[in-house]
Amino acid sequence: MKLRFYLLGKIDSKNPSAIPKQQIQKWHNEGIITYLGENSDVREFIKYADCIVLPSYYKEGIPRVLLESLALKTPIITTINNGCKELVKINNIDNDDINIGSNGILIKPKDERLLYKAMIKFSTLDRNALALNALIESKKYDIKIINEIYKNRILDKYLCNLKNKNIIFVSNSCFGMFNFRLKTLQFIRDLGFDIHIIAPFDNTTKYLIDNNFKCYDIFIDPKSLNPLKELRFIRELKNHIIKINPSIVINYTIKPIIYSSFITNRLKIPNIAITTGLGYVFIPKGIIKSIFKRFVVKLYKIALKDTKEVWFLNKDDRDEFINLNIIESHKAFILPSEGIDLEYFKIDFIKNTDFKPNNKAQEEYLKNLPQDDEIRFLLIARMLYDKGVYEFYKAAKIYSSKR
Repeated sequence: MKLRFYLLGKIDSKNPSAIPKQQIQKWHNEGIITYLGENSDVREFIKYADCIVLPSYYKEGIPRVLLESLALKTPIITTINNGCKELVKINNIDNDDINIGSNGILIKPKDERLLYKAMIKFSTLDRNALALNALIESKKYDIKIINEIYKNRILDKYLCNLKNKNIIFVSNSCFGMFNFRLKTLQFIRDLGFDIHIIAPFDNTTKYLIDNNFKCYDIFIDPKSLNPLKELRFIRELKNHIIKINPSIVINYTIKPIIYSSFITNRLKIPNIAITTGLGYVFIPKGIIKSIFKRFVVKLYKIALKDTKEVWFLNKDDRDEFINLNIIESHKAFILPSEGIDLEYFKIDFIKNTDFKPNNKAQEEYLKNLPQDDEIRFLLIARMLYDKGVYEFYKAAKIYSSKR
């Protein structure tokens, strides 16, 4: 049995954990892994993979790509990490060995030898049974379930008797609102509410506007600590909120949660914070990172003091906030992911008419269908160390050295 290793995703050069483009290209040129570049529609690539691998030690919420994989009947190998371990069904986890579940395999992060061992073990398992259980598991995360939670816990709870139908959503990108929350926004809009999105404009903004959402551009630098930039964001955000006069504000990602929660609480406007993953700030990496984490924790405590509810996508993130005394336990709620559109991500999906491979590597991957004597392992993520991309390469290198 031959094993094949592929990477698909953006090289995010601005991220502190980014793997340089030259490094990715070097690995590709070695012939140990194949870098496919990026593509906006991952369904075709998942369809022709035997297993989706995400060896992440990033503080995930619930990784969307793993949900997409399960929905497309593709087993997964991932880590016993926040947000990842929830998606593989295992009763008891052994931190020092591979853990075989009904729909995939779990391992501890930052261990390329264990990852290699998991891949070899995967090649011996009943992949048809794993695939069937993957599909069954995906049903728990249907976007329709998530939408009903928004309705019951926000719309019915806080807005049922109000004539003001303005709802503000604040995020660090329009892309995040479009890619992760479009179906939920459409659902709330169709119930008669006016959707206002405050986020930096990008190439997805036009699609949000086409859905009759009102969009407001705002300057935000997610990685900056420059006080002038922060004050600019706070000032613009406050002006937008006052002008819109919402009944409730829903905030996503670190800076919008901290600043928008603080502003809306001062303005006596109900607000909910939805943490979609704790992010790189909560990954321990030395003294400076620890100091920065303590600073962020202090900001969270101040900002969320009067926030109505704080939602998390997994139990570990919720427990960390409670253990750090950022919030009281009664405010916490676990949202079971941001949902997956099972009509779009389904086995017999219809290919988008404008879908096309972006390079020769993608052309060859999609043209040369998997053979009976090979297994394709595909990692789909931003090319970050925190996503376990380096461990994936090292595991592939171990396999190459043993052939």
